Amino acid sequence: MQHIEFTGRKPSKVQIFAKLKPLLKTGETFIQIQWGENQITLERFGAHGQWFGSGWIKSLSGDDIAKELNNQLKAKQAFEAGFNNPVEFLKKHFTIVNVN
Repeated sequence: MQHIEFTGRKPSKVQIFAKLKPLLKTGETFIQIQWGENQITLERFGAHGQWFGSGWIKSLSGDDIAKELNNQLKAKQAFEAGFNNPVEFLKKHFTIVNVN
C-alpha cells in the first residue's frame, strides 16, 4: 500500500495524477490519497486489472479517478495491440469487399 498525503490547499486533479504516475509505473495496486480528513482509496484487481476507487477530496471522487485510470489502461493496451491506427485495424480484422 502506498500513501500520498497533500497538505495546505486542496490538490487539483493534475497534482493527484502527477503523484500517481510514478506509483503506477512501479505496479502499485493499492493507493490511498489524503488531504486533511478527506481520503480517496484506489485499488486495482480483477482479470483485466481494473481500478476501483472510493472516497472524495472536495469534488474529486475516487470513482472518477479510477475511471480515468481504466481509460488510460485501455488506450495503452489498444496501442500495444496495434489498434492505434484505424486503417491497419480494419485491414487486420476485416475483409473489404467492393460491390458494384
